[in-house]
Amino acid sequence: MTDWKEQKEAFVSGHEGTTPVELLLIASTVPIGWYCYTALPKSIFTEVSAWIVPMIICQSEWLYPHGILLLLVQVVVTFVTRFKSPPSSDLTSNNTQHATITVFRSGLMYLTIIAILAVDFRLFPRRFCKTEVKGYSLMDLGAASFVVAAGLVSPKARHGTTPKATPRMNWKRILPLLFMGLLRLLTHKGLEYPEHASEYGVHWNFFCTLAFLTMVAPFLPGPTCSIPVVIMACYQYVLSQHLQEWVENAPRTCTPGEVCWSLFVANREGILGCLGYTSLYLASEFLAHHFFWKNKRLLEVTVVLGLLWSLLAYLGVPVSRRTTNASYCVWVLFVCFIQLTCIDYVSTHSKSLAAPKLIHLVNRNGLVTFVVANLMTGLVNLSVNTLEVDHSAAFLLLTLYMTVVLLIVFAIDRIMDAAGIRTTQKKIE
Repeated sequence: MTDWKEQKEAFVSGHEGTTPVELLLIASTVPIGWYCYTALPKSIFTEVSAWIVPMIICQSEWLYPHGILLLLVQVVVTFVTRFKSPPSSDLTSNNTQHATITVFRSGLMYLTIIAILAVDFRLFPRRFCKTEVKGYSLMDLGAASFVVAAGLVSPKARHGTTPKATPRMNWKRILPLLFMGLLRLLTHKGLEYPEHASEYGVHWNFFCTLAFLTMVAPFLPGPTCSIPVVIMACYQYVLSQHLQEWVENAPRTCTPGEVCWSLFVANREGILGCLGYTSLYLASEFLAHHFFWKNKRLLEVTVVLGLLWSLLAYLGVPVSRRTTNASYCVWVLFVCFIQLTCIDYVSTHSKSLAAPKLIHLVNRNGLVTFVVANLMTGLVNLSVNTLEVDHSAAFLLLTLYMTVVLLIVFAIDRIMDAAGIRTTQKKIE
């Protein structure tokens, strides 16, 4: 068991990432898939072939040339087909906004749940794995993009500040996240499941970060620009004063008996990262309110974010997922708003805005989908030595995994509807 764990950890460790352009290419599978679906006959086969299969292929060693060719075929076929489709009667501004957000959130979830299992196979390029210290990678985008998605659809983003409302914690959302964080910790330690401490720390995980944001979000003013800028500016300044170096190189243990400090040192990436994620959440909330829900100006925001990211790169501030620094947060916002801009363009010029069943299913059950996918990922890893699986078998396993995850989520969705229960991550009303 120990040798297997060490091999797995080594397989996903020590990577330096890829180029930003390649990541944008993979992210384009979401708007291109949506573009394809809006023009083709509506069926489950269309959804799978336009949505899921391209995402799997583009997150594999088959990206060149098979993934590129598949995306080009999608674009050409859709371009020809769109002229044969009758115009739609549901193209209102409100409908296009909701369609854009629905596709964005669902696309993010699909890319993520594919990656969390694909990364354990040799089919998944090592340059897409989480970066060890600095750089750009596909899996580095996942966690922060979820934070952006949460900010985009928060009540403050959609409706603005509501002074009469009394801030209070939403324990119905917080407790499940804390429970999942604790369950993940206990199962990983109990089963000696492979994990990488530089991701969030020894005990911390992304469920803990989500729980923290859910707890503090109601008490933070918004939508505002000044607070996220101040938080990130102060945090980035402290990082530049040797904190970045300490996070990357300090040991995980310290003087025995100093329990609180020892826990902080062991989980410094996850705890300090909450500062970056809080800034990212507030920034996305502000941008969504003023430039999407209130007055749609996505292209202008995307250009500004691109210029800001370029400026930080010019100033020598490297992208660091490990510390969730300023460059990382701006880079994630830039990628997310590029996707939003492209998806919104397709929605605005679409013949129909009827959401695909698989997109609608995941949008209604975001947290359930993520939890089920994590459980299935663990089950596959404990049942199969993924390092010995060839590319074709890995593709078939990933397809089967996606099928089982969606069937389980569909069954849970039906049960909740029948019982009058809804998930904590509701469809946007």
